[in-house]
Amino acid sequence: MNTMFLNTLSQLARSTHRQPTVGGARSMSTMLSNLNGNRFDDHALKASVAPAVYDSFHAAVEAGEPCDKATSKALSEALMKWASERGATMKAHWFR
Repeated sequence: MNTMFLNTLSQLARSTHRQPTVGGARSMSTMLSNLNGNRFDDHALKASVAPAVYDSFHAAVEAGEPCDKATSKALSEALMKWASERGATMKAHWFR
């Protein structure tokens, strides 16, 4: 990450620390403390898909191979459902 960005983020966190919310908005320190609360990690993946899908995904990762179409579709649907439950309204695919 950019050093200037990290310094600015750090300054924002310090300047808003323990400030009450205004008009129902969350303070920056509250948002920063919840930064990892909405991360779709392996634990969330395991809770969101069937055991066969989870195992198929990890087998593909270990083998360095792409997932089969059924596994990919199940993963995509689970991720979209998980994100929608947290307020997401759109999705995008990033191709490299």
